[in-house]
Amino acid sequence: MRKFLQACLVLLAGAAVSPAMAADLPVKATAPALAPPVPLYDWSGFYIGGHFGYGWGDSRWTFQHDSFWNNTRGETVNPRPDGWLGGGQLGFNYQAGHLLFGVEGTLSAADISETVGSPILPAVVFGGDRMTTKIKSLYTVAGRVGAVWNQFLFYGKGGWAGGEVELSARTTFGGGAAWTRSRSRSGWLAGAGVEYMLMPNIIFGVEYNYIDLGSDTYSARNTGPAAAGFLPANTDVQDTTRIHTIVGRVSYRFNWGLVGSP
Repeated sequence: MRKFLQACLVLLAGAAVSPAMAADLPVKATAPALAPPVPLYDWSGFYIGGHFGYGWGDSRWTFQHDSFWNNTRGETVNPRPDGWLGGGQLGFNYQAGHLLFGVEGTLSAADISETVGSPILPAVVFGGDRMTTKIKSLYTVAGRVGAVWNQFLFYGKGGWAGGEVELSARTTFGGGAAWTRSRSRSGWLAGAGVEYMLMPNIIFGVEYNYIDLGSDTYSARNTGPAAAGFLPANTDVQDTTRIHTIVGRVSYRFNWGLVGSP
């Protein structure tokens, strides 16, 4: 009985001491939650820059009535203009994590043109009829959405596009009749590009755009001789123009008062 009481006392003493000893043991710290990585480069801010590149496209003339230039209403010719363009861009980017949202405007001078022969009087007949489509300028306002990966930005864009499109026709047959008309056209664009931030304020890029300037009708008055009396006073032509462009770009980024900008 005495030994049993001694064993009980030992157990009670151990139970009393154990919590105190546990309180003195070091507690393992809980690992902090992993935060998402912070982008190393900040693309937010206004920017301005320039671009230069190449454009090509398709122009479809449809004659609206019988005329000296084309014998049958509904007849078509298809210049496929190509050439250079160059100009400037101005825009603003807002970066949220690895996503980027922006708006941009561009203005480009251009010389994208082609001259083709008439299907009725090609160049081999008395010098023939020659018909030209020329895109003289392009301008756009578009939104941009992209993904930032350190120094790189991959983006798509879409919005409004406009341009000045000139149609002209001439012939060496019957005295050299001619006409020229230029119109401002309106349509839409869709494009994509990639940019590289060489320095916090210097950005290089390459961009592709598809531009649809829709259809418009040109009423062109003959400004040359009467082509042996056969040329009507006006020649109505409906033109549909679509253009592809690819340009190299360089931009300077401002970071006026933007928190977190380098």
